[in-house]
Amino acid sequence: MSCELCQRQKDGMGSRPVRMIKEYIGEHYSENITLNDIADIVFLNPAYLSAMFKRRQDRLSPSI
Repeated sequence: MSCELCQRQKDGMGSRPVRMIKEYIGEHYSENITLNDIADIVFLNPAYLSAMFKRRQDRLSPSI
């Protein structure tokens, strides 16, 4: 198992949930989308989903 796969599993944000979220946003971009809406489609707690995205963003953003 690769380290990247281990990290995705640890984070709970493998490619499938990310793909589902992107598809949902693409299909509903003109609507008022809430964190709860997105959490519901990937079957995650909204607070947990938010924290995962923050951690993921922190890892991907270079320090300024």
